[in-house]
Amino acid sequence: MHLMAYEEAAATAERDPTPANLARAGLAALEVVRHKNSKRLAWQWANWAVEWAQEAGLEVDESILGYGRRPETEALRRLLEEVVNGDWRGELPELAAELRRQYNEAKLREEWDEFRAAYPDDPMWVTEAADIVYYAVKLDRVEEVERLAEITGLPILVLRQIAEAKYRLRVERGRFAGRDDEGELAACQAVLEAYRGKE
Repeated sequence: MHLMAYEEAAATAERDPTPANLARAGLAALEVVRHKNSKRLAWQWANWAVEWAQEAGLEVDESILGYGRRPETEALRRLLEEVVNGDWRGELPELAAELRRQYNEAKLREEWDEFRAAYPDDPMWVTEAADIVYYAVKLDRVEEVERLAEITGLPILVLRQIAEAKYRLRVERGRFAGRDDEGELAACQAVLEAYRGKE
């Protein structure tokens, strides 16, 4: 049923490509995402929703979907609903920025919780530290990285290198690859061990 709804919305958008109709097609694509158990298919449909959003005039890209195992669709859904529901052009860039900020702040809090649960006994603490650095940088929160450096006793530069090692591996593996916790841990630990070997 959701596929039929998408086909109807897409046909309407192609026939009459107003921002509202284009946004409705994007929302219909996001509805398909909800019903896809396959991670690859979920990401594929979410990316199509981004393309509809761009056609509707939204300045968004795939980063709005996050970097988890499945796409984070709530921020994009809210933006598309704004287009459908009315006069959005003046406030939408600010809304998009605010939604991204809220998402990154929520992820930063989550990563701090996971780091505290792991440090210092669980070796996975180093990958959680990498995530803290990643989201702190996105939010321009230098103080978060400084606090992490104080807790771990690691220089800020080393923490940044750890984060770069983890996220470089994610980029190399691609969005559709499965999780590789062991590989990410090994990449982060290699940086950590290289630093400790120089002490």
